[in-house]
Amino acid sequence: MSNTISFISSLIPKPDPDKSYWFKGELPTLRGDIFSTVHPNYLLVAGTFVFAFFILYIKMQYPFWNQIPAYHVYDWHRRFYKNPYIIRALPKKSKYYEHNPIIETSRFEDTSLDKRTELVRLLQNHYLPSDRVFCSMQLPDFEAQSRGSILSIYNRVETNIDTSFEKIEKTTKTTQIEGFTTSHIVNISVAKPHENLVILEPAEYMDIICFDKKVTTSKKARNLFHSHEYNQRLLRPENKIGIFKKETDLIGALVPLVQYEAFSFYMRRHTDAGPLPKNMQLVRVQREYLNHLQDFMERVVSLKNPAGFRCSVAMEIGQITTLLQTNQLFAYVLRGPPPLDAVYAVYFFRNAHMKYEDLEGADTLHFFAAFQNMDDVEVFFSGFLRALREARKTMPEAKMLMMDNIGHTRPIVERWVSTHDIVLRTPCAYYLTNYVIPGMPFLAGDVLVIM
Repeated sequence: MSNTISFISSLIPKPDPDKSYWFKGELPTLRGDIFSTVHPNYLLVAGTFVFAFFILYIKMQYPFWNQIPAYHVYDWHRRFYKNPYIIRALPKKSKYYEHNPIIETSRFEDTSLDKRTELVRLLQNHYLPSDRVFCSMQLPDFEAQSRGSILSIYNRVETNIDTSFEKIEKTTKTTQIEGFTTSHIVNISVAKPHENLVILEPAEYMDIICFDKKVTTSKKARNLFHSHEYNQRLLRPENKIGIFKKETDLIGALVPLVQYEAFSFYMRRHTDAGPLPKNMQLVRVQREYLNHLQDFMERVVSLKNPAGFRCSVAMEIGQITTLLQTNQLFAYVLRGPPPLDAVYAVYFFRNAHMKYEDLEGADTLHFFAAFQNMDDVEVFFSGFLRALREARKTMPEAKMLMMDNIGHTRPIVERWVSTHDIVLRTPCAYYLTNYVIPGMPFLAGDVLVIM
């Protein structure tokens, strides 16, 4: 048998090594040797192609936000910075900038009464996206909220040529307001606990962006946003930072300062509040007890008091006082007995100026900020219920309650959700322009916002 196998093997031709199709030598490994046979020029071309494709994708995916100086999600190099910093010392125009008279920017106090009235009508008819909810803001409310702000108006400019007289042409221009935005001064405080340092920067908060629904386009909204960002820094060059809020459709291109949810509820007719300890009382800050507000701003909002906040964004105390005294904001303090007057909690509400047609024009009360200076959550929640009851006395038509789940409002929202059905859940986020804070986004519980 062995002789037979040897005979058959001798008949099979042996392969010639010089004519073999098999790879000669050691096979490459996946540890990097596989690129040793590739020419460096090819690697350079491939890397350049990948980088160019990445840049092209960004410009096509985010054509507008790519032009805005901000902390983008693809700005990996910004993650290695340790301290907050301003991106550009001077503003820069882009293709989205519109000149006067299409977009005119001025201080609110320089705006005529007729134009303010027209802006209020625009708010009432077009500010809220739903036809079942409308804005109830009146001229005194708008003036109180916009005092000291910067206003940018988007105009439709039409040229009219009158040829009624022979050989004489008379040209006139008319403008019609299609949209507007306002911004006012706020202060951003960022705590660095390891260095025992608080960084404070002024900023411009863009709080209202309203367009006529019939003529609005994304291009017009972008032009208004960028033009206002540019012009406001010319009017107030000391404020190099911008901040704005986005609801529902959040921006995927930007890293938010903080992201949270807002909940809306139907309110019952009566709010039962548990008893407070005998040494505590709830007072409203309006024309009285302003010393509590002053102390709160100096210690808590400035992050000098270790209240657990890593970042705060708040209006100036003068603006807050104006809104409190015109019933735009409602602030309540849970304090101890005099003469020490220790502050155990603070609750902030606002008139949202939202009316629901399904509820016979019911108003909306907005609970947006709180400060907890105690360990007893039951007492903290009981103080909120009493503050809510007092706020409803000022707004008797309020049947809807909106609650921001941010900062120290979170334990209150958690308790409220356990006994009330959520009517609407809205994702919200604040974004910064021209400013980067390493560590963004902050957790919702670590941020205090009073705006």
